[in-house]
Amino acid sequence: MPCWAALRASLRPEPFYFVRHGETDANKAFILQGHMDTPLNDTGLEQAESAAQTLQNINIKAVIASDLTRAKQTAAVICDKVLKNSRMDIIPELKERHFGIYQGKLRDELDFIRENEFSDIEGGEPYEAFITRIATGLIKALQHESPVVIVSHGGVFRGLGHLLGFGPLKASNAAVYRLTPVDGSEQWTVEHLNR
Repeated sequence: MPCWAALRASLRPEPFYFVRHGETDANKAFILQGHMDTPLNDTGLEQAESAAQTLQNINIKAVIASDLTRAKQTAAVICDKVLKNSRMDIIPELKERHFGIYQGKLRDELDFIRENEFSDIEGGEPYEAFITRIATGLIKALQHESPVVIVSHGGVFRGLGHLLGFGPLKASNAAVYRLTPVDGSEQWTVEHLNR
């Protein structure tokens, strides 16, 4: 596994929250979305409401989303409930990885991608470039007043696991996590808030 210590060291050591977007019809059909721009379905909208409820008693200062519709819709629900209609910020660097020839295919292909996660994917985004991109997005997000909520994607959460050293975890739709830097180290911990 590559070492991303230099990228990790450049992050502001502030706790933040991460929410994976709610369900889409492509999720339901087990289709690998990547950069496909798909909206939430009715279940996804309900899940976004539930995620917002989880965050409601936290004094959230900013909601950040990737520029893909499924993340922006989830973030809009959270903004409405948590920030009382405050504007969300969009950071395109926090969008999902481009999966090249596997994008739009059934997620059976995902086993190959996970087994070869650090390899290049034909027509897709190299993993090193993906991690560098999401690190850039995270640096931008953590410049906001904290605590911040980042609404993004499952692949981004796996990438953060590699980047922040807590390992690649799978995030279900509308899962809410608190990520906290460990004092005096470059390690981070992760806590799932709405199991």
